[in-house]
Amino acid sequence: MSEKELLWVDKELVDSLKNLDTAQMEKEGMSQVLKNFQRELELWDGVFNAATLDLRRKAENIKKSYKQLVDEEIEGLYIFWESQQNRKKDIEDKFRYFKDSVPSLSQLIDSLNTQINNLDVSKLERCMNILERFSKLSQEEKEALKVLFQLGL
Repeated sequence: MSEKELLWVDKELVDSLKNLDTAQMEKEGMSQVLKNFQRELELWDGVFNAATLDLRRKAENIKKSYKQLVDEEIEGLYIFWESQQNRKKDIEDKFRYFKDSVPSLSQLIDSLNTQINNLDVSKLERCMNILERFSKLSQEEKEALKVLFQLGL
């Protein structure tokens, strides 16, 4: 405990001393408030720096993920494009083959038309008549005809 002395002084001086004491306390209080405020600012600065770093890290991760996704999609499109190019080549080859085959098919159809037009209908009717009668023969009659044909009669 500090030592105290009793002094007789004017009342005005006592009031001045009290005011000085109050001012000193206010100065010390304000100094403490400023120190507390400065400490709070430093804490908030640390929090904001940590949050900023965290946000930057997350943004970088999102950027990497997005780039990876875009690269995968582009690679998939390249693969699809290549497969379609091969398919396109196959289709072009088939079309070329068909196109090259049309003239020979046309000649074949013309030839068949000519042969059909030149058919002797009476001979065809006679052949059909023979086949119909042969189908009506019994098995024994068919065997007998077979023997006759083998003998050359």
